[in-house]
Amino acid sequence: MTEASARSPHAAPIDLARETDFVLGTCQVRPSLGEVIAQDQTIKLQHRVMEVLVALVRADGEVISRDDLLSSCWGGLAIGDDAISRCIGRLRRLAELETAGAFEIETLARIGYRLTAQAALVGPTVLGKPSIAVMPFANLSGDVEQDYFADGMVEEIVTALSRHRSIFVIGSGSTLSFKGQAVGSQDVGRQLGVRYILEGSVRKAADRVRIVIRLIDAGDGAMIWTDKFEDTLADVFVLQDRVALSVAGMIEPTMQVAEIRRAAKRPTENMGSYDLYLRAWLLHRKYTKADTLEALDFVNRAIAFDPDYGSALVLAAVCHNLMDLYGWSDDAEANRRRGVEMARRALAVAGDDASVLAHAAFAVAHLEHDDAAAVALLERAIGLNPGCSAVWFMSGLVRLRIGETDLAVTHLETAMRLDPIGPDVPNQIGFMAWARFQQSRFQESVALATEFVRQKDHPRGYAFLAASYGHLGKTEAAKAALDRYRALAPQPIDAFARSFILDPVHRKSFLDGIAVADA
Repeated sequence: MTEASARSPHAAPIDLARETDFVLGTCQVRPSLGEVIAQDQTIKLQHRVMEVLVALVRADGEVISRDDLLSSCWGGLAIGDDAISRCIGRLRRLAELETAGAFEIETLARIGYRLTAQAALVGPTVLGKPSIAVMPFANLSGDVEQDYFADGMVEEIVTALSRHRSIFVIGSGSTLSFKGQAVGSQDVGRQLGVRYILEGSVRKAADRVRIVIRLIDAGDGAMIWTDKFEDTLADVFVLQDRVALSVAGMIEPTMQVAEIRRAAKRPTENMGSYDLYLRAWLLHRKYTKADTLEALDFVNRAIAFDPDYGSALVLAAVCHNLMDLYGWSDDAEANRRRGVEMARRALAVAGDDASVLAHAAFAVAHLEHDDAAAVALLERAIGLNPGCSAVWFMSGLVRLRIGETDLAVTHLETAMRLDPIGPDVPNQIGFMAWARFQQSRFQESVALATEFVRQKDHPRGYAFLAASYGHLGKTEAAKAALDRYRALAPQPIDAFARSFILDPVHRKSFLDGIAVADA
């Protein structure tokens, strides 16, 4: 080995156990585990092959010599050239896979090797989370002065999306470098290593502007979601803020649905912590005992992979909270203790994640009976990410339980406005039915609860239908709703009232309505 290579920054020894996980093209790489996760499979690499990959990534697009590879990966041992060639060959076969083809290794004769794709470092708790690039918006106005508005719109959306810790967002500096280039979404996805592309256009006519936005799957170029916004240019910055907040609020749950579908196609034995978390999230939303127990199994496996995975920890707390709310646990006290432990661990490792804060707040409110602490967590979450529908939803739910009904309605309406078509909509309708009941607006409660049970045949909806019909004097309808509640729920109706409705005045009103149905 030459003296020059010994001094090379690329010759530093590699310790895979200490290497940070990273994204390379469409692959997620876990050096410490020797794994490369492509979209539909987990590929194991031999120890030395992984070291060579890490060495190439460390070089950050520069050429790395064979001497440097020998020093960093083989400790300077004298080995044959074919050992390096075999490792490079294995990595090239990986790059050729359809699910992983987003990087290349270039050979420079008698000089060395160069990796052509950039790697993005990620922490182990966020490995595998969805990634997105917001591309420069097209200015369709024919007015070059509107370029500033289009570029500003990209900046605002990137900032709003970055508040969602569940999303990896490419910086606007990287994406604006594509401005004026005719590059397809799939090519951009490969170059930036992202799964999703957000495209947009701006068209100005007189004093009005129309903004059209599209979310694209970078893998196949398919459009996932689109929307348009129209307004005046009276206050440009207010308009940019409003559009950015709305777009960010819509994209996060839309991407989560797409990610859940992606994870559902993968064999469970090949799942990492992120995919296990997604499976658990889908199951817990069904609000049945069997699905919640299965969700706990998936999420506990995710936590076993990564003990500091904040989103998985708080989902475990949510599942234990559901077990307690609906009386599903055989050991209520042990279940509560476990739920509190998971919530506290989530807050300790992800206290700056608005979604984690909001979901932990619900567990803190119910399992620890600390409403003041829950409200403080929710207020912090709203401050961190006012564009997150889930934050407003959780805030509305906690406010509803503690009797702040008018504020709960405002927060639930905000959640629904931010995410009007997502998977949480049926539950938002159901909780709005509860809110209208507590406002003594029984006819509206009936209409909302009817729509809720039409979309989701859930006992909570029938409970408020029965109580609302009772107050309206519709005895037969109230009896039918109560019978349906009892057919679906193992929990007696008075236990349901104690568990869900903390305010004594509202609980008495609920039980008065039930008394009519039970007469």
